[in-house]
Amino acid sequence: MSKFRLLLARAFGRARALFYYCLHLYKSKFESHFDELARIFYYASSLSFYTILSLSPVLLFIALIFVSPFSKTFEVETFFLPNSPDFMKIGDLFLKSFMRNNRTLGIIEIAFIALAFFLFCENYRYIASQILNAPPRKYIHLGRVKIFLFWGLGTGLVLVIALLMLIVAHIYIHRNIHNPYLLALLRWITLYVYFLLLFFLPTQKVFKHKWHLLVWSGGTSLCWTLMKWGFVYYILYNRTYHELYGSISILWFFMSYIYISWLVLLLGLYGVQLCSHST
Repeated sequence: MSKFRLLLARAFGRARALFYYCLHLYKSKFESHFDELARIFYYASSLSFYTILSLSPVLLFIALIFVSPFSKTFEVETFFLPNSPDFMKIGDLFLKSFMRNNRTLGIIEIAFIALAFFLFCENYRYIASQILNAPPRKYIHLGRVKIFLFWGLGTGLVLVIALLMLIVAHIYIHRNIHNPYLLALLRWITLYVYFLLLFFLPTQKVFKHKWHLLVWSGGTSLCWTLMKWGFVYYILYNRTYHELYGSISILWFFMSYIYISWLVLLLGLYGVQLCSHST
């Protein structure tokens, strides 16, 4: 009996030592990462809120592209959304209705839309600086020209101009490339370039190893593309959400889609920071 108690005491002591070792390892190695991940989930919620708050300029921009005649020729919507006929039909009807209801916007409404958009850009700039532990970018250099990025105004304008240039590149690729695999690859490259701007532009972070930025922005754009396809097709072919939420299921889908998109982007930013910190 005494030997059994002795063995039991030794086993208990080893188990307790293993527990305290794991606890020490968690606190020294993983606790800060889990805390940072919790912050990232919070940041994704914040950006989702600002995205919904600035929904009017986003939808107006998308509607002007999608509803216009050249979008039917060049399939610009495939730059943002999966090429699903059912989803495109629903989105086209919604955007046309949105355009009809927003033709009478006044000066106050337009000013509010612009303010909401620049608040959104400023919020993203602040969150990127927190994740990357770097001050927000105040200037951008184009050759010898130094452009001041005031508040979220400059960041927003640069991102919008870059998005327009990438859409033009997308149209050019669609017009001149007929191989479907090469077309898909070039479309992803244009998206990759935009993600690279989203990673690089908001902060003054100095990346000692540029390939960290290139790899993580590329991986994040690829994950976002796969998420876009998987998430949309899951909603289209799974009727559970429609049965649970009825006609408002599209709102649940839209808000979830926005949140997961920002979460993927911020996790990519955090991956860049982890690699930079480890080196």
